[in-house]
Amino acid sequence: MEATMNWRFSVLKQGSLWIALVVLCVLGNAACGGGHHHVSPISTSNFVFYAAGTDSQGFTYSIAGVVQVTDDGNNTIMGGVQDFNDGVPTTATNPPGLGTSPQPEGDTINPVGSSLIFFPDGSGNATLTLVTNNRGTEIFALAFANAKHALIVQFDGLTSLGSYDQQTLPTSAFAGSSFSFTAAGAVPGANATSTPFAEGGVFSLDGSGVVTGTADVNNGGTISMFSIQNVTLGSATSGGFGRGTISGKLNGITTTVNYYIVSPEVIRIIIVDTTDTAVGSAYGQGASAGTFTNASIGQSVFSVAGIDNFSLYNAAGQFTTVPTQALAKPKANLRGVHANGTSMDGTFAGIADVNESANFNNIGPLVTAAAFNGLYDLGTDGRGSFNFTVGPTDDVTTFGVYAVDPTLNILDPNNPPSTTPPTIPALLVELDAHLIGNGLLLPQATAPIPNVGNIAPDVVFGAQCNRAQPDSNNLLITEFEILGAAATDDGAFNGKGFIHDPTGAFDDGTPIAASDSTFIGTFTDDGRAIGRYTSGTGGFTAASASAGVSIPLTVTVYDANGSQLFWIETDSGSTWGGSIQASTFTVSPDAIKAQAKKKKNQ
Repeated sequence: MEATMNWRFSVLKQGSLWIALVVLCVLGNAACGGGHHHVSPISTSNFVFYAAGTDSQGFTYSIAGVVQVTDDGNNTIMGGVQDFNDGVPTTATNPPGLGTSPQPEGDTINPVGSSLIFFPDGSGNATLTLVTNNRGTEIFALAFANAKHALIVQFDGLTSLGSYDQQTLPTSAFAGSSFSFTAAGAVPGANATSTPFAEGGVFSLDGSGVVTGTADVNNGGTISMFSIQNVTLGSATSGGFGRGTISGKLNGITTTVNYYIVSPEVIRIIIVDTTDTAVGSAYGQGASAGTFTNASIGQSVFSVAGIDNFSLYNAAGQFTTVPTQALAKPKANLRGVHANGTSMDGTFAGIADVNESANFNNIGPLVTAAAFNGLYDLGTDGRGSFNFTVGPTDDVTTFGVYAVDPTLNILDPNNPPSTTPPTIPALLVELDAHLIGNGLLLPQATAPIPNVGNIAPDVVFGAQCNRAQPDSNNLLITEFEILGAAATDDGAFNGKGFIHDPTGAFDDGTPIAASDSTFIGTFTDDGRAIGRYTSGTGGFTAASASAGVSIPLTVTVYDANGSQLFWIETDSGSTWGGSIQASTFTVSPDAIKAQAKKKKNQ
C-alpha cells in the first residue's frame, strides 16, 4: 500500500521533551532492574534495539525493546519485551493506526517462533524474527559490526533504521551524573498527516530525584527553550530486562515514557502516549561534565536527518573550529554560559552536502560541497549552539549541540572509540523554522586526515532513504532502507545485504524485500584533504537479483577516522542518510562481484 506522508505544522508538543529527564532522574533513585536479572539455565546476553521509521499507514513510528539470546553459539531467543508506538489508536479513522503496545507491561517477545539466524557467508549479516503477543511476528535485518553491536532495520513491510547493542545493567544508581539527550518523533493528525518534532538538552541528577538542566525543542518549526527544575516524578517499574516505565506530569503535560538501559552511560528512550510518538537516546557526559568549553569541539564530521517543509532531508559535512574569537554579548535561549558568566563565541567553517529535493514539489535545495561558516558556543554544562552566518543552504541557520563523554563511542557504546582525539562527540538537533531533525557529531582525526586508503577493510553500513514518487493525485514521499556488510580496498566498495522498499519507491512502484542485494562503487577523495569522498554521478549501484533491479546512485561520504563514516545520497528527488562502521566480520569481494554479474540493468 502506498502511503502519502503529508507533513504539516499544527500542534505544539512539549511533554515529550522531558523523556530523558524523567528516565534518568528515576534511575538516580533505583538501578532499574540491576538486581532483577532473569535467571536462565544456560548463559545468555540481553540486546537492546531501537529504531524509528514509517509504518504501513504512512505514520512515523518508534520501536524499542530488549531480546535475550543464548551465548552457546546457537543464538536461541529466550524471550524479551518491546514497545511499539505510532501515536495513532487502532480505532482511529482516515486511516487507522497500528497503535501502542499495551502498557505498562509492554509487548512480550516469545521464544517459540523467534530466531536469530546469521548468514553462512561470515559477513555478519543476519535476520531476527520476533514473535510478540501483541503485534504478532516481526522481522528485522541486522548487519553486525562485532559480537556486541549491529545496525538494524525492520524488514516486514514497516521501514525503520536503528541500532542493536548488548546490554550491561548498572550495579548502582546514576546518582550525581550528567547526561545529554536527543529524541525525535511526531504528533499524528488525520489522513496520515503529522507534526514532526525534535528535541535535545542536558541535565544533571543529584541522586535524590532532583533534576536540573535545559532543553531545546523544535516543534513543527516552533523553537522553544525550557529550564528544568522542580520536576515531580511518577513511579518506576524495574525488571530483568532493564526496562522501566514512568508516568507523571511535566510542565503541566502528562506523558508516559519507557526506557531500556544499554549501559550505565547509554539509555534508549521511547514515548508511549497514544497521541504522539518519539524515540531517542541519553548519553553520559562522564568526567568531562561541568568542564566543557568551546575548545571541547574541534575538527569534526556530522550527519543530520529529519523533516523539512513537506518532505525528508539529509545533511552531512565536515568543519574546523577556532575556539575563541572575542567576548560577545550573551545571547538568549540557544546559548551556553561559561564559568565566568560570559558567553564567548568561537568560529567554525566547513563543507557540507544537503539534500532537500525529495519533496512534494521536487524543488527543494540540493547542494554538494557547499561552503558554510558561523559562530558557536558551548557552555560548561555541555549545551551550546552552532549559529550559521553562511549556511550550506539558506534554510540551515541553527544547530543545538549537546556534549557527550569523549571516551564514549556513540555509534557503538559497548566498544571504545576507534581514535580518541582531544575533542568530543556530540548530539545535534536542528533548530530551524523549516527543518526539524537530529543527528550526531564525531571528532575527526587530524594527523593524518582520513583518506580512502584508511577506510577499514570490512565495514557494515545502513541508510534510511526517501524518494519522491509520482502518483496520479500527488507526489508521494516514500521510505526504504538499505543495510549490509562490505569489503573496501582503496575506495572500492563491494557490499551485500538488504534492500527493503515495501512501497516501491526504489524501482517505480515494485515492492522489494531482498536479502540478496549488492552495493558496488568506487569512492575517490575530492581533493580537499578533508576526508570527503565521492562516487561520481551514478557511480554507486544498488541491485537485487531476486527483484531484477540495478539502480545507479550518487553518494558522498564524510570520514571521521576510517572506522566511522557518514554518507548521503545526492540525487535529485531521492536522498538517504546513515553511517558506515568498521566490522570485525570478513566480507569476500570476489563473491559479491560474481553475484553482481547476474544483475539486470535498467
